Amino acid sequence: KIYVMVMPCNVLWILAMTLCYYPNISYESAYKIIQVWMSFVGLPLVALANPDFSDSVLFGEVFFFYFHHFFLISYPLYYIMQTTLSGRKQNNPQDPNASLSESISLLTFGFMGFLKWVIISSVYFALFYYTFVTPLSIYTGLNLNYMLHPPPNQEDLVGQGYRVTTCGFGIIMFTLTRLFLVVIEWSLCKILSVFGVAPNHVKSKVS
Repeated sequence: KIYVMVMPCNVLWILAMTLCYYPNISYESAYKIIQVWMSFVGLPLVALANPDFSDSVLFGEVFFFYFHHFFLISYPLYYIMQTTLSGRKQNNPQDPNASLSESISLLTFGFMGFLKWVIISSVYFALFYYTFVTPLSIYTGLNLNYMLHPPPNQEDLVGQGYRVTTCGFGIIMFTLTRLFLVVIEWSLCKILSVFGVAPNHVKSKVS
C-alpha cells in the first residue's frame, strides 16, 4: 500500500500536506505548487469519471474514494475564490503585501502565462511518472498510475502507442482543466462586478 502513494491523487494530498504543515515554506514555493495543482485538477476528475473499485473491498472505501477526490478538486478552487472575492491581482508572487490566497489568479498572466504553466505541469508529470514511477512499477509488479497497463474499460489503448497516447491526453487534459478554471474565475469576477461587489480594478479586467 505504501507504493500506492505515488498515484497522482495521493501525490496531490502530499502537496496539500506540504502547503499546510511544512514549516516555513517559502511564499514562492507555495505559489508554484498551487499553480501546478491548477493543471492537475483534471486528474481527480478523470478518476471520478472512470472509477476503479477493483481493490476496494473494505467498508466505506467507495464513499471515501468520492470524498477524497471531491476535496482534491475543491482545494484549488478555494484559492481562486479567495483571489476573486478579495479583488487582489498580483503579478509578483514575492509581493510581501499579498497573502498567498489573495495572489493565485489565472486571469493575470494572459496567454503566455497560461501556456507556461501547462508546459511546466506537463513536464513535471512526465518526468515523475516516466522516469521514476514506471521503473518502480516494473520493480514492484504493481500497476502504479496504470503505467504498465491501461485502467479497466480502456483496454483498447493497449499497444505500442499506449504511453504516447496517454502523454498526448495528459497535455490536452491539463490545458482544458486550466482553461475551465480560467472560465470559472472570469465568470465569478463578471458576476461580482455586475452586483458591484468587486473593486474597480477587477471590473476593468473582466469588462
